Amino acid sequence: MNSDLFKERLQLIISREKSRSAFAKKCGVAESLLRNYLGGTSLPGMDKLIAMTEAAGVSIDWLATGEGPMRRDQVERAPEPYSEERIGWDPELMTEIIQKFEKALTDRKAYVSPVEKGKMYAKLYEFYRAKKVKIDADEVQRTIKLVVNQS
Repeated sequence: MNSDLFKERLQLIISREKSRSAFAKKCGVAESLLRNYLGGTSLPGMDKLIAMTEAAGVSIDWLATGEGPMRRDQVERAPEPYSEERIGWDPELMTEIIQKFEKALTDRKAYVSPVEKGKMYAKLYEFYRAKKVKIDADEVQRTIKLVVNQS
């Protein structure tokens, strides 16, 4: 982090507030620390940097390095590793599978271990996701019968 350029960017975001003390209060950083940052005697740690970027609505990359867009809402974000967008996850389908599976277990007064339930949820999800058909309660009942008989 280049401290001279950091000071300039910090001064810019502080100038958008009423005062340095108002900005300090808004981001929960002591005003004396802001003076140190602006004076170049110290650089903020990650926690303070995050607090300042959240208070100012700027991107952490921009404040720390000057790179990327200034405003946080302009930063393109990669999808979360397990997001619906990234893996094609359909939470409504999984919810329906779990509800029907649990109802069928209750109706049969059957017990299936949590590990086996997890495996069945995954298999049913893959099956219905691939076929793109409505979940068939009879099919779920037959699946449970197979699982219960194998346990």
